[in-house]
Amino acid sequence: EVRSLNAQEKMTRLHLVLVANTNDMKIGKTCAIDRDATRATFGEVAEFLGIQFVPTIIEGAGFSKVNVEKAINALRPGANDIVVFYYSGHGFSDARDDYRFPYMDLRDKTYQPFGGQYTMNMEAVYQKIKAKGARLNLILSDCCNNDPRQTNNVSSEAPSTRTSSIGWDKNKCLALFMNQRRTSILMTAAQKG
Repeated sequence: EVRSLNAQEKMTRLHLVLVANTNDMKIGKTCAIDRDATRATFGEVAEFLGIQFVPTIIEGAGFSKVNVEKAINALRPGANDIVVFYYSGHGFSDARDDYRFPYMDLRDKTYQPFGGQYTMNMEAVYQKIKAKGARLNLILSDCCNNDPRQTNNVSSEAPSTRTSSIGWDKNKCLALFMNQRRTSILMTAAQKG
């Protein structure tokens, strides 16, 4: 038996801050694919659950550290809301610091220097968003996490994915997204190094 949302749960908003480096000459096309798939997935989750969907998409000419900071600062989730932050772009780590998660490369002009004022670490994003007080925070990145001063590892072509034949289960979605336990998760595509 599938339970119904109560009145308070029906007021839940799923805030999506989606950052995709779609103009990058090397990875822009795959970042656009990630953008579309991520927006569609979380939009469908919200629709399936019967909650509000509030997307903010930072891409193309709007891709910049300034706009990412503005979007994070503008988040005003309620105590029962969900916040999803998703980054698709270049990333890196610094062997000289203690961050386990990657820095986002948020340069929006080719002449801007690498790192420094044009980057944010995913752990800092996690802490800022967690402090906003939403019930569920999912902070996700799809980027590299290696030190650019080191020799890059080159992998073979990644395997392709296919759509699941399992289908959507309302009770499982409710258990994950509407659980009353306050939860924050930081997850990235690659471990440091």
